[in-house]
Amino acid sequence: MNFDSLLLLIDRIYENSQSQKGWEPVLNDIADALGAELASLAMVAPRLGVVTIVSPRTDPGIIPDFQDHWHAEDITMGATMGAPVDRIVTLKDSGREAFLKSAFYNEYWRKTGHAAERLRVNLVKSPHRLVNFGLSPHARDDELSVEMLKAIAILQPHLKRGFEIEETLRRAELSRAQGFGRPQSGAVLVTADARVILADMVAETHLARGTPLNLRNGRLMAMSARDTATIRSLIAGCTGGRGDPPGGHYRIGGGEVPVLEIDVVPILNHADAAGFGAGAGIAAPAALVIIGDPERRKSDMTGRLRRQFNLTRAEARVAVEMLNGDGRDAVARRLGLSPNTVRTHLSKVFEKTGTQRQAELIRVLMEPAASAG
Repeated sequence: MNFDSLLLLIDRIYENSQSQKGWEPVLNDIADALGAELASLAMVAPRLGVVTIVSPRTDPGIIPDFQDHWHAEDITMGATMGAPVDRIVTLKDSGREAFLKSAFYNEYWRKTGHAAERLRVNLVKSPHRLVNFGLSPHARDDELSVEMLKAIAILQPHLKRGFEIEETLRRAELSRAQGFGRPQSGAVLVTADARVILADMVAETHLARGTPLNLRNGRLMAMSARDTATIRSLIAGCTGGRGDPPGGHYRIGGGEVPVLEIDVVPILNHADAAGFGAGAGIAAPAALVIIGDPERRKSDMTGRLRRQFNLTRAEARVAVEMLNGDGRDAVARRLGLSPNTVRTHLSKVFEKTGTQRQAELIRVLMEPAASAG
């Protein structure tokens, strides 16, 4: 492969990463230029067990089987995940003979018609994210040429940088779309069948905890069948094809289980979806799921109000509960205080915040902390 062809591929990588139109065309260009059958990207969220595959020349019918089950049986995954970023891994690293004898190869991979030989190189590797590029030669050859290995060594740093650029843009879009949400909330981008495409770190923490919301085979699932059905129905309604209201609010947990507030918001149009990498070899995103922790939100707001207005802890707790707008008696019941104690605390809150009425107090309390200097 000549130098001009490599430069053209590098240009295509950066053009694609900034346009966010999906990696399929670039992957096909790389495979064709190197004389390989296919090129692919695999994205793994280790904490969640979510695997996303972009492989435009692989039968889409077999990808879900790999995501949901067979990736855990692939004996080459150990060598790939153990390799540092930039190091090219081939079948030699895990043992060709062992691979050909494995259940993964004989019960799954061989049936795909693809070559046994493969190349993998990690582009991103962190506790929260693993991304690797893959190249498979034609089955009739079943070997990687010296030219392929040299070309990938040159392309690898540009693939890495291109993916980082696209990921930065995706997460910026995720933050922008989440902007309406409550403080300390997490965001998850999902397909119409509730399969996770992308999650921020707050959402990952909630899902990794496993209660009351978690993942099964890469799809959102609650602890009860009823809650699962409701959340998935809200997500499915965002496609606009079922006649259901698009999205909505739902609350899960309670008692001994942490409470989470779930807001499901539709991805309104294809242009919005493109910002999240729609067409990246997986179903287009249908909804943004905002996960809020009301107890954490109350705790953080209590701390902020104490710092901002010099409130005592008891005064700040009363102030936060007043934001529910259901009156002093309800606040007293929730906090286990007498109405007179709540009234006393509230008088101090009015004094320290420079307010006189409840509506005025709520407006002041909801202002960003920065506005108080």
